[in-house]
Amino acid sequence: MGLPGGVTLSGGQANADRGWVVPLWALEDLKIRVSSDTSGDLALVVALVDNNGLVLDERATTVHVQPATVAAPSRSEADSAPRQEAAITAAPPPQRPPAPALVAPPVLYAEAAAATRFAISVDHRPEDLPPGIYVRVKGLAGGVTLSGGQANADRGWVVPLWALDDLKIRVPRDMSGTLDLDIALVDNDGATLAERSVALRVKPRVAAVPSDLASPNKTVAAPAPAGATRRVLHAKGNDLPAGEFRPSALRPQIALGEAARHNI
Repeated sequence: MGLPGGVTLSGGQANADRGWVVPLWALEDLKIRVSSDTSGDLALVVALVDNNGLVLDERATTVHVQPATVAAPSRSEADSAPRQEAAITAAPPPQRPPAPALVAPPVLYAEAAAATRFAISVDHRPEDLPPGIYVRVKGLAGGVTLSGGQANADRGWVVPLWALDDLKIRVPRDMSGTLDLDIALVDNDGATLAERSVALRVKPRVAAVPSDLASPNKTVAAPAPAGATRRVLHAKGNDLPAGEFRPSALRPQIALGEAARHNI
């Protein structure tokens, strides 16, 4: 912006609302053309703009135009010669580096009363990014926490980049169902650089089954009735009542308990 009449660029085209528009591919070997009757300083504003008209970066530059020194042509040359123009090459504005990419799973399965790995990452090392960039998590229900960072009433849960390694999400015991989470990469000024949606699906906690009831065919012996006494045998094999058989009765003597030993 700021080009006066008669000043044009070798790439792009004029736009009444936004000055002169140059696509990125036309920046290589871009030239500014100044008419022969223009001289002095031109104060220009050069901006990097996205498709929605949002200014991503902006620079001010000054073009110093010197008057063209032209030899006086003859009358015939003056009639036939085209209007001469001075060509000045201006350095293109610095390009803003691409925003880092945010990586997060579209669906995360978690279990109640357990800590589950939450694989969020950025495709740049923290030291290669501007200071102050962090990850913001919104949509966490009450009782759901992360192992890194801290809660923020205005911005959800804030996690610094260095805390993303082995990040875990903890879900309370009584929770189940699905939570829709919004994961964003935010710079130090609060601008969102990248954003992802994650569906957190929580499975209810399954109670452990007691080991005595794990086998359906296991029989549990009933306790002996109160007052029952243990029967002590003081007999030989021939003295057992009809129908009763004890393998140990085949021995000459039976010694069961301290009382039996004293009676034999």
